[in-house]
Amino acid sequence: MAITLSGVGSGLDIQSLVSQLVQSEGQAKNNALNRRESNYQTELSALGRLKSSLSSFQSAAAKLSDVNDLLQLSANSGDDSLFSATASGSATSGEYSIEVRNLAKAQKLNSVGFSSSDATVGTGTIKISSGDNTFDVEIKAGEQSLSGIRDSINSAADNSSVSASIVNVDDGLGGTEARLVLTAKNSGTANEISISVADDDGDSTDTSGLSQLAYDVADGTINLSELVAADDAVIRVDGLDVTRSSNSIDDVIDGVTIDLKVAEVDRTVGLFVSVDTSATQKTVQAFVDSYNNLVNTFTSLTGYDADKESGGALQGDFTARQIMNDVRSILRETSDSGEFSSLFSMGIEIDQYGKMSLDSTKFKDVLASRPDALTNLLSSEDGIAGKLEARLKEALDLGGVFDSRTKSLNQSIDKIDDERLDLEDHLSTMETRMLNQFIAMDSLVAQYNNTGSYLTSQLAALPGFTSQSK
Repeated sequence: MAITLSGVGSGLDIQSLVSQLVQSEGQAKNNALNRRESNYQTELSALGRLKSSLSSFQSAAAKLSDVNDLLQLSANSGDDSLFSATASGSATSGEYSIEVRNLAKAQKLNSVGFSSSDATVGTGTIKISSGDNTFDVEIKAGEQSLSGIRDSINSAADNSSVSASIVNVDDGLGGTEARLVLTAKNSGTANEISISVADDDGDSTDTSGLSQLAYDVADGTINLSELVAADDAVIRVDGLDVTRSSNSIDDVIDGVTIDLKVAEVDRTVGLFVSVDTSATQKTVQAFVDSYNNLVNTFTSLTGYDADKESGGALQGDFTARQIMNDVRSILRETSDSGEFSSLFSMGIEIDQYGKMSLDSTKFKDVLASRPDALTNLLSSEDGIAGKLEARLKEALDLGGVFDSRTKSLNQSIDKIDDERLDLEDHLSTMETRMLNQFIAMDSLVAQYNNTGSYLTSQLAALPGFTSQSK
């Protein structure tokens, strides 16, 4: 139940009067704080919208700065069953004749048969080499079984070239036997496997103990059998022989990777490399659309609406205008590529309202005649797209202008919360002080009233006193 404090002497509702005075004092200051907080929140939200739009535009620019993302090329095989091909942005349109004469193979070796994977082989150290990788495997007591040796090879820290496995096969006598199989991870004759052994039994070349796994063609120690011989891939490109260790060949035709599937001697198949105009135009159109979205966001946040007679949340904001000025300046840059030295020459235009558009006919003509001009203007070291990405990254990254502004606004909002707490303390103190003052006043009025009543009664008792009241 609420306590009502009424004046004894004055008859006033002191509690209600003080509450109204305190509320009036607090309302004005609270309204001012609310307006400030609302302005900060509006600015914070506007910066977030602009940052998001700039980030999307940065991503679109990043795709144009990478030639492999910008210039979409396709590589098509005349027969996918023979080989397939892919092209990157550094490739050049052209047509080639390909003959697949041989496929690359990875060498595979196997041991003699053992009774099971738990059979003891021996202890010592195995040195395995394949290609540029050489590593040692120490086989200790407790690890000398066939399965233990397999696991030690596969888990060797320096092993990047050989995998070990166990296969259980017929032994020719109606049973089965376990064999250790070593396979080179990389194909080609350069990756042939060589194994030397330091056998704890003292003889590192015989066919007992750990030396059963020795395979060193150079010194004639061949205690493993070759299941698959290492071989190189051989193709002919326009009649010229090419030998590689892998069936995936990416260093013969610039920007083109050829994946071999089947060897067929004396059969030539065409390889066709061309610009994928549709895919490239789609990438550039995404850049154009992203820029226009940025312009729309910027205009709504910084412009003035005459009909509503109000400005955007960032109207007159220096940071927003500076970034957009930098973006527009970079877009207007030209190169020394002669005829194709600007975005306009590529069919990318900006109208009087700041909106960007893509002239598809002009753009396709450039792709057909000078795709290199497009990549030089946009994707080169000093290309427009790279400069845009770098400028926006500077603004958007941690520590950049948006990060600083956001932190500053959040600090201002936190400060308002502190001011509200201070205001509550002030109003509480004010209420206590005013209550004390009104109570003191009421007590004084009560005293005056009592004194007046006493004097009146004394006067009435005097002889000959006549009251004038009616």
